[in-house]
Order: sequence, then C-alpha cells, then structure tokens
Amino acid sequence: MDTMDVSQGIISLVTSNMARAIRVVSVRKGYDPRDFTLVAFGGAGPLHAARLAKELNIPRVLVPEVPGILCALGLLVTDIRSDYTLTRIMVADKKAATEVKAIFRELEASANEWLNHEGVQEKDRLYRYSVDIRYRGQNYELKVPLEPGDLIAGEISRLIRRFHLLHEQNYGYFAEEEPTQLVTFCLEAVGCVPRAALNRYPKDGPDSQHALESMRRVFLEEAGGFIECPVYRREALQNGNVISGPAILEQMDSTTLILPGQEAVVDHFRNIIIHIFGQNSAKGAS
Repeated sequence: MDTMDVSQGIISLVTSNMARAIRVVSVRKGYDPRDFTLVAFGGAGPLHAARLAKELNIPRVLVPEVPGILCALGLLVTDIRSDYTLTRIMVADKKAATEVKAIFRELEASANEWLNHEGVQEKDRLYRYSVDIRYRGQNYELKVPLEPGDLIAGEISRLIRRFHLLHEQNYGYFAEEEPTQLVTFCLEAVGCVPRAALNRYPKDGPDSQHALESMRRVFLEEAGGFIECPVYRREALQNGNVISGPAILEQMDSTTLILPGQEAVVDHFRNIIIHIFGQNSAKGAS
C-alpha cells in the first residue's frame, strides 16, 4: 500500500474507534449527538474533533483557548463535592416514603460533617438527591434524580414515573405494570466556592489574515490528496475572527484541524467554535 493510504487508514480507524465510544455514551443512552456540541481538549482532541463531529453529525465543535490545560482550569472554576450512598433494597410503594426520608437524613448528617470540616457556610451548601431503581428481577439499576417535593405527599409515584421514562430512554421500553425496587440512595453534597474569573476579549473583525503564519503542503483525504493548507497562529486570533477550512491552527499545547467545508469563529473567550456544515441531518449546524 501507498504510505499516505496507510497513514490515512490509521487515522480513519482511530476516528471510527472514538466515534464508537461516543455512541456508547450518547446514542445508546437515548441522546441524539445532533443536540450537542463536541468539546475538544487535551493535546490531541482538537486534531481529531472535526472528523469526529462530521462522523457523528454533531453540528459544532468547541476548542478552548488553551485545550492542553483545560483540566487544570476546571479545578479553578468548579465546586468541591463529595458523594454519600447507602444501599437498602425495598419495594417502591407508598410505605417506602418514610424510610426513604430517614435514609436521606442519615446521609445529610454525614455530608454536613464533611462540609463543616471544609469550612463551607450553610448558604454555600447544595444537595442533590437520587435513587438507583430497577424492576424486580433485574440485575442493573438506573440512577433517577429525586426532586424537591417527590416525597411531600408521603408516596413516591412521581419518582417511579421518572424511572419509567428514563428506562424507555435507555432501553426503548418501560413496563409500568412491573413492580419496582429502590436499591441505593445517593446524596451529592456540594460546597460552592468562589470562581476564578475568565477574561472576555474585545470584539475584532472577521478577518483572520493577521494570524496567518504560512502555507504548508498537507495531505487531506477530504480534499482529495495533497493541498497547500493555511497555517494560523492560534494565540494571534481574536474575538470575531473567522477561519474557513481547510486550515490548521497551531499553538504550544495542541493543533486544531479544520476540514474543507467547515468554518471556525473565535468567541469572546477566544474559544474556537467550528461549525460542521453539509451534515445529512435535519438538525444541522445553526
């Protein structure tokens, strides 16, 4: 085989494997990828994202300003959290509501002890409740959010209705006549902390020529072979700049590829938003 054909085959195989992994957490769980934006981070994420989005009919890709350190940035803008669980299998009927309330009071006591130790004030505390539920006889459960007011009336019918809908979303059916079991009770305790401020950059025009660094001979299967491809300095791009594919954006920690027929726009946080045009989808890019 020709060297470029072999190289492209490797890339196509990698793209297929990553697309399959994304389908596991989207399509197979009842979510339509066309409803989402693909966030590309890390060193290699922006290099593959345009092809992945095209493969999955995802209308947009978001590449952060510094994708290689996005995980570190996450530590500066996220709250602290700890999860508390208790497993106690019971039939999901009206009598269970009292016991469920008692279980969550026990979990809240543990969560409050941790939040006190972390010095989180009462006004900065947030609790999220959920229950792992299954049909009797199943060996797997679904995590169902427990919303405020679900147990006020002393019964759990709203929670069970939500389980049926979630079961249908994940598996394509629900069995309303089947008895259900409450298995594990989960409390997510959150301590809200001050956020690191993100810079908002002033608006510039659409012209991105000031960031053009060079033209490079690049092999792109989507362009039919070797082409002269523009290469941009990512750090020179400003809010409002537009880049039409094919194009390559280079920076210290990553490389972003924009395919032919795609267009990228820089937003006010200097994220790159790649619009995936030409999708065979009624929910195409907006």
